[in-house]
Amino acid sequence: MAYLLRRMGFHNMLIQQTHYELKKELAMNKNLEYLWRQNWDIFVHMMPFYSYDIPHTCGPEPAICCQFDFARMRSFSYESCPWSIEEAEAQFWNYEKLFDYINSNPHLKAKAKFGTLEDYFSTLRDEAEIINYTRSGELVSRPFFKAVDRVLEQTIRASEILGSFVLGYCQRLQCAKLPISFTHKLTTARRNLALFQHHDGVTGTAKDHVVVDYGTRMHTSLQDLQLFMSRAVEVLLGDIHDRSDPTLLLHFELVQERSKYDVQPVYKTLNPHEGKAHSVVLFNPLEQTRDEIVMAVVSNPDVSVLNSNGSCLKSQISPEWQYVSGEKVSKGQHRLYWRASVPALGLETYYVATGYEDCEKATPAVIKVFTTSGQFLCPEPYDCSKLEGKTVEMKNSYYTLSFDASHGLLQRVTHHKDGKHSEIDEEIGMYSSHGSGAYLFKPTGEAHPIVEKGGYFILSEGPLVQEAHSLPKMQCHRSPFSHSTRIYSCKNSIQDMLIEKEYHIELVGHDFNDKELIVRFKTDIDNQGVFYSDLNGFQMSRRQMYDKIPLQGNYYPMPSLAFLQDSLGNRFSVHSKQSLGVAL
Repeated sequence: MAYLLRRMGFHNMLIQQTHYELKKELAMNKNLEYLWRQNWDIFVHMMPFYSYDIPHTCGPEPAICCQFDFARMRSFSYESCPWSIEEAEAQFWNYEKLFDYINSNPHLKAKAKFGTLEDYFSTLRDEAEIINYTRSGELVSRPFFKAVDRVLEQTIRASEILGSFVLGYCQRLQCAKLPISFTHKLTTARRNLALFQHHDGVTGTAKDHVVVDYGTRMHTSLQDLQLFMSRAVEVLLGDIHDRSDPTLLLHFELVQERSKYDVQPVYKTLNPHEGKAHSVVLFNPLEQTRDEIVMAVVSNPDVSVLNSNGSCLKSQISPEWQYVSGEKVSKGQHRLYWRASVPALGLETYYVATGYEDCEKATPAVIKVFTTSGQFLCPEPYDCSKLEGKTVEMKNSYYTLSFDASHGLLQRVTHHKDGKHSEIDEEIGMYSSHGSGAYLFKPTGEAHPIVEKGGYFILSEGPLVQEAHSLPKMQCHRSPFSHSTRIYSCKNSIQDMLIEKEYHIELVGHDFNDKELIVRFKTDIDNQGVFYSDLNGFQMSRRQMYDKIPLQGNYYPMPSLAFLQDSLGNRFSVHSKQSLGVAL
């Protein structure tokens, strides 16, 4: 926010909602005016006291301040304001009388007048002779809803691009009503996204009933945008019927759908009939070609994948897992992977077919299992075997990943280029807290590991994707928890260079009351207590770990990225699907 204000030409900033302990510390040291020093500078005054109302903002003693809250006094109560007399007028008249009295009594040695924030900052700069205070010439976390916020944002962007394409395509055709009729829903979606940016919205600190309203609005907009995108794709692929008619059936449906605002999206299952093909259309809203492995869920493992020219593509199937009574079992469906290439701002069509004799069928992944229960049903048509030993490895052309199979956690990454090892030592832990609330995180101590030996660890290896699934045994927690680690083999694609982690936890019921779930990575990088996190994707800021402040004071926002590094250039980076908190 400070960055945007500075670029818009603002030189001063006033803020109010800050932790009271920080306010007290700044007030004691007379540091309530300061430079906000990031990759920009902006002069800030912090309001010194607690809340919004007069008893807690006019001075250090609420009992005295309350006597100057004229709206609370007799005949000026909130419930019974006299006709044509408003609170602002009452405040003005009373303070005007006080100012007149002060200014007419020289023995008080004070002058008082009404002023604006601009008056305040100008006077402050003049008195303190602040000249170069800016650079010369420089222009409860609710992670689920943070993720929905980001999905809506990217869906709006994709819809805007498709809308402009359709509008240009339909100028002389009967489909012109489609983009025009959609504009009000796009405007509503932008407003709903903007509404959630409130400081109690995307932060996760709103009341429950307000979160329901936020979630419902974003879900409705997602549905509207997805409907438009489906019809826009039909038009751009040659179907020029008037798709503004809502009674017409859709030829295309989104690969993922949400039944409610507060549930995870579910993949739709492709079920191509024997001897026929099911089309899959990919849209790339970015300004560069995307060349990566994509996934769809299919009901039949005997499928092949073809591109828009009819050429056969290499593909892979892996089991789609679900959890039943603490066990990891196959759903009877399959994840189908293939390598796709979609041009910048373009559409590309692929076909999933059964009974296509000219193409090789998708290659089944090889399944290896570690479990202490002794029970595991191997799904068809996969070959399953038992994992032996405490350490399990999976690899692609860039990395070899080593896991502790008994806990299902990543331990080490070996880089094939130079043979160096990077210690990771993944750990899943839990903070307990007392007296925490919407704005406060007050842990009672360090986070303790909650994963025990046991559970399920399943390794699926194929020509395109290698994936480690873990359903760990948890200490005293019944909520289903699982996580996966994936690496890809896409041949000279940037996708091969990343390690993808996915964590699933149901934060429902009372299991997590006064609890904070974390993932911790213990690396061998000597970062000297320093790390970096992003500021809403604009830039990276240096963060310093301080032992002298409470644990919660060393946590910082991580909207999308954090990293640590040593003097030799070794770096460990974490990119996130939604905004999270991060610490050393």
